Amino acid sequence: MNLLYELLLQYIRTEDLFKMDPQTIGSIGENRTVGKLKQISSDELYGIPLKNVYLPVGDGRTSEVDVLFVTQKGLFVIESKNYSGWIFGSENNKTWTVSYKGGRKEHFYNPVMQNKSHIKYLEKFLGKNIPIFSLIVFSDRCELMKVDITTSSIKVIHRKDLIKRSQRYARSTLMFSISS
Repeated sequence: MNLLYELLLQYIRTEDLFKMDPQTIGSIGENRTVGKLKQISSDELYGIPLKNVYLPVGDGRTSEVDVLFVTQKGLFVIESKNYSGWIFGSENNKTWTVSYKGGRKEHFYNPVMQNKSHIKYLEKFLGKNIPIFSLIVFSDRCELMKVDITTSSIKVIHRKDLIKRSQRYARSTLMFSISS
């Protein structure tokens, strides 16, 4: 009975998301990602998650990072995607696709390219002496059906794997220090 209740609740949540505008849905996903990062309580990775960080790109324009996780191991640039459905995409395609039940499809800008852009502006602003990690974090409600990533430094994961993946990065990286 408990499992049936959970499944029904998940279905209702998914149906309610279809009634919301994309910015609200995205903000919910970002908040869930920040909440997951706040659960990290490890000596090997301590950090502060910052949501909606605006980086200067020039000409008065900015680039918005969904979540920037500032840690003693470096900066985690996180592009948060709060989709349900099946996700299809490649590191080099300009757009990715989400396919919903019933056959409805939507295309969205490649989150890998989005994060590469964020990292470029972050390095331009801060310099290159700070380790920067790229994470594309999808909702646990979606299924990563065919996502082709060949660059080893780019990780596309579900939110449920965020803590484990972040700690794995932390174990493989020495602490950094900013010298003047």
